[in-house]
Amino acid sequence: MRKNIIILAIACLALPLMGCQNVSSVSSSGDSSSACDGADYVSKVKLTVDYHDHHFLTDGIGQVNLNENIDGDTTHFYDRNSDGSSNRAVKIASRYLCIDTPESTGQVQPWGKWASEFTAAHINSAKTIVISSNFTDIAHAKADSTGVRWLSYVWVSEEEDASYASLKLLNLMIVVAGWSAAKSASDSIYATEFYAADAQAQCDGVGMFCGSSDPRYSYSSATQTTLRELINGKVYNDETSTYDKIDWTDEKHHKVAFDATVAFTQGQNAFVYADLPDYDDPSVTIRYGLYIFTGYRNISPLYRIGWKLNIPGIFTSYNGNYQLTNVQYNALYHNDDDITILDKAGSGYDAPTITPAEGWSDDYLNVVVKMNGLHGVANGSWADSDGGAFTVLVEDGSSNKFYLRFDKGTLTDRNDSTIVIDSANYKDYLCADGETFNIEAPIQKYINTKGTIMYQLVLCHNADLVFNS
Repeated sequence: MRKNIIILAIACLALPLMGCQNVSSVSSSGDSSSACDGADYVSKVKLTVDYHDHHFLTDGIGQVNLNENIDGDTTHFYDRNSDGSSNRAVKIASRYLCIDTPESTGQVQPWGKWASEFTAAHINSAKTIVISSNFTDIAHAKADSTGVRWLSYVWVSEEEDASYASLKLLNLMIVVAGWSAAKSASDSIYATEFYAADAQAQCDGVGMFCGSSDPRYSYSSATQTTLRELINGKVYNDETSTYDKIDWTDEKHHKVAFDATVAFTQGQNAFVYADLPDYDDPSVTIRYGLYIFTGYRNISPLYRIGWKLNIPGIFTSYNGNYQLTNVQYNALYHNDDDITILDKAGSGYDAPTITPAEGWSDDYLNVVVKMNGLHGVANGSWADSDGGAFTVLVEDGSSNKFYLRFDKGTLTDRNDSTIVIDSANYKDYLCADGETFNIEAPIQKYINTKGTIMYQLVLCHNADLVFNS
């Protein structure tokens, strides 16, 4: 990852505006002296509480292991067991204190990817990671306004079991490198250093303060295309009247817009589809689907099942699945980057019925389908380590197998009784002898750490699993 980041920084060296030579700080440690005041603010800040034998959620400080890089100011960690292994039952969504980097997931903003890669580079190279609360003593951790993310300082070292006084504060390194201004830092125990580092970064013209536009962000209008071309990786060539191959996820081409109809919702996110003719045989219609990731923002047209929309956004890939991010809608102050409502007449969604054998390919990725007469297979089913989600191996009457993925919650059984599904009973209900059920859900791909590919029905609403009487 560091190699790629350095290459991108070199690309920014070629920008013709003053100050951009310092954008190369994306690959630096973030603690070099400033040309403006010569201060090394990262070295000035020291952790004063020993993290050993403590846990962040209960004590406000503790060593953690990386779970997942999210963006420039959010990282997911696991708590640690006494032997140093990850306690996968305790996940900690860490929201970095005193910073607010540009967005790079559900929304994509200029410099967001640089900030995300800077944070990820330091987290991935760290052999000791400690997170702490805004206290100088042992105290219970504090959640942010969402109630599900924990406000924290993130301390790193490339040494194993580093001493607490030698750790570097990554939050502050991000400010020094120019990937965030100091934000809401007035109550921070390190307020003086954060505000001084912010002023220094702007004075030096580093990171997003380099005086240039982000060379990796598309400021142009979206390219109008279709779901068929996006998913097949093709673009029509007017000169040759043929289709050329294209990588729509490439940063030069990924700002796109297309017509689609809302099929399904998943929280604030949505699945959309378009029925379009086959390239080779126009008499054959193929259904193409796509996942719209809103970053958990409320975008009202995406809640309207059956509405046809023109949807601009950033086309990306995550874990083998294409998705669209950076979508927006403002009914009062509409602009070219907003969703446009094309038709409100549609109602409902007619899901195609397929077999597990048909679903085991990319043909139905992100398409909401029906599978009927399924039965759970206990051997091959498992619950996540935290008991919050389940993967159940299912098969039809012809022993064709597939996977079902769903979150902890309630189902209604064949007697119309409410079942609270948890890690103790999910096999009893879904793998019971003689029990079959029908499912309506989108198909997505999952690639595990070993590179094994699984196709799975992702149950968006538990009411869409119906037991057969």
